Amino acid sequence: MTIPMPELAGVEHHYVTVRGAKLHYAEAGEGPPLVLQHGWPQHWYSWRDLIGPLSENHRVICPDLRGLGWSEGTPGGYRKAELASDLVGLLDALDEPQVGLIGHDWGGFVGFMTCLDHPERISKFMALSIPHLWPPDEKPDPRRMLRLWYQVVIAAPVLGPLAIGRAHFTRAILQKARAAGSFSPAELDSYEATLSRPDGLHASQQIYRTFLMHELMPLARGDFRSRRLTVPTRLLIGSRDQIGQGVTDSFKPYTDDMELEWVEGAGHFLPEEKPEVVVARAREFFG
Repeated sequence: MTIPMPELAGVEHHYVTVRGAKLHYAEAGEGPPLVLQHGWPQHWYSWRDLIGPLSENHRVICPDLRGLGWSEGTPGGYRKAELASDLVGLLDALDEPQVGLIGHDWGGFVGFMTCLDHPERISKFMALSIPHLWPPDEKPDPRRMLRLWYQVVIAAPVLGPLAIGRAHFTRAILQKARAAGSFSPAELDSYEATLSRPDGLHASQQIYRTFLMHELMPLARGDFRSRRLTVPTRLLIGSRDQIGQGVTDSFKPYTDDMELEWVEGAGHFLPEEKPEVVVARAREFFG
């Protein structure tokens, strides 16, 4: 099944093979490189309102995560440290020794892992709509754990692909988690169509399954307190983002230069709900 690529003025599309997968990336502009890494359930087009303004001063590179958008999927390789290796492999292929990075949702988690595992490759990092890796040293709030119900559904062996592929599950999540503005029918169709591919179904399941089985417990235990973030970082979370509720500045003892900002009136999809805020903060931060 061929899924039409959304069109955006000034954007070119390329493919490069990294760790056994043919990965797609969109590119625009010239100047210091700035990578925009999307999250679930989206693809490169989630940055459509940022690419134009940021490409005035940067080489903007928007990869599709392995198995999502127009990137090829593989049986494994979906732990977030592995997806960080995908990003580094892409930078190697593009001959970019160091870049600025903005990551949304899982793209933000991947960004944190890239900064920890490969700090020399990231000059500055802006994370959007994702909790940081240093939660407070206290018993987890069970209400926050209940908010992960949809992750259990996606990760389930039979239920996950069935929900994503047939029940407009993706469309409902997109609409419910957005607080400002709304997605157009064409945008919803594009996100839903790419996830309905076999690669998209498998990647979705693996991204959440690896998190629940291998990454959630170390995060909740505070294992990341043994690792220090040296890359200058800014974290933006919407004030109405349920995923971000409970996030505090508990990261301070473990980071050299990180700040947290709450974006008033925004839900989970900051690049699409408040693109003007993200662009302004990016210009201030990356120059």
